[in-house]
Amino acid sequence: MNGDAAAFFARGTQAGNMGDRYMRTTVLLATVLLIAAIGQRFRVTTVRTGLLIIAFLLLCIPMWNLFTLWRIQ
Repeated sequence: MNGDAAAFFARGTQAGNMGDRYMRTTVLLATVLLIAAIGQRFRVTTVRTGLLIIAFLLLCIPMWNLFTLWRIQ
């Protein structure tokens, strides 16, 4: 009985950690959208380009996370 409870607890903890990783990925994607939207507000081309480059580099992190996260099959 205790072994089953420990197994269920371990699976629940693992699922919670996976959910946390998905949430961090979602927040990073939202941050990329925010930076891209802020960049559109500037009239200076260098500032717009700089923010776009930062947004693209920041986009690489959540995309890598999405490609490497475990999925239900």
